[in-house]
Amino acid sequence: MQITKIALENFRSFEQAIIDVSSNINVFLGNNNSGKTTILSSILDLQYPGLDTNHIRLGETQGNTLVYFIDHTEHNSGYFNNKLQGTTPNKIINTGTGKGNNRAFRYPDKEPDNLIYPFLAKRKTYSYEETININNTNIVSVGLNMLYPKIDRLSNSHTQAHKEYLEACKDVLGFGITAVASEKGKVAAYVKDEFQSIPLTLMGEGTPNLLGLIVNLCIAKNKIFLIEELENDIHPKALKNLLKIIEKKSAYNQFFITTHSNIVVKYLGAISGAKIFKTKMEFKNKVPTSTVIEVGTAPEARRQALEDLG
Repeated sequence: MQITKIALENFRSFEQAIIDVSSNINVFLGNNNSGKTTILSSILDLQYPGLDTNHIRLGETQGNTLVYFIDHTEHNSGYFNNKLQGTTPNKIINTGTGKGNNRAFRYPDKEPDNLIYPFLAKRKTYSYEETININNTNIVSVGLNMLYPKIDRLSNSHTQAHKEYLEACKDVLGFGITAVASEKGKVAAYVKDEFQSIPLTLMGEGTPNLLGLIVNLCIAKNKIFLIEELENDIHPKALKNLLKIIEKKSAYNQFFITTHSNIVVKYLGAISGAKIFKTKMEFKNKVPTSTVIEVGTAPEARRQALEDLG
C-alpha cells in the first residue's frame, strides 16, 4: 500500500493542510515544534492508536485526518478517515470503488501483516527482551525492546536477508552484530570467538538505534517507514551508507523522514521522485498555526532549503 495524500483539518497545530506525497521518499524540514511530527502521527495512527480529542486544534470542537492510499495488491484506492469529535474518535476505511465497509480499522503491529515500521525520536529502550520466540520476533514495536529476537532471525544464514544484514552492519557500523546465548535466552553482541563477545548493552547508544532500523530495512517490502531525525547518534560517513540502503529500499517501500541534516536532505532530495517539504509555525490569533509547503525541484529552491538548515 502507498499513501498518496494527507489532509489535516484542525489537527494539533494545523488549521488545514493538504500534502500530495511521493510514492518513495518524503523528507520534512522545519524548526522544532513546527508540525513535522504531527504529519507522521497522522500516519502512525493507522497502526498504533494514539489520537484522541486532545489532538484537536486549540479553540475548535472537532478535527480530522484523512490519509489517502492506493493498494496495488488489492487493486483499489480509498482513504482512512479519523474524525476527532466528542469523546471517541471514529476511524473508517472506504475503498475507491465505493464498496468499502465503515468499520474501525487498524493494521496489526505484527509481521508480516503490519503496514508501518516506526523509527521515532522517542525510540530509546532501557531493557531488551531476551526470550526468542515467534511472537517476540514478529512484534513491530515503537521502541527497540524486541531488537534481540529480530537480530537472531537475521543471524540465521539460511534466511533470505542474512547476507544483506551482515553487509549493512559492516557498512553502517563497521562490524557485525549477531545473537549469542544468555541466561534468559539470547542477547545481541559482537562475537570475538566461541567464548568471548561484547554485548550490545556495552556499546554506544547509537549502535542499537541503527540496528533497530537496519533489521527492518533488510526484510521490509511494500511497507511504510516513519523515521524521525535519522541523523542522531551517527557519524556522517555511516549516515551516508545508511542513506544508500534507504535509497535502495525505496524502490518498493515508502519513506516519511523528518530531519535537520544537510546530508540527509542533499542525498535523499537527489533521488528520482523524492519530495521535500518544509513546515513552518506562526501564531494566528495567539494560537500556534502550522503550514507545510512542498520545496520545488529547481536548484535555487533546493539550495535555499539547505541554507535554511544552517
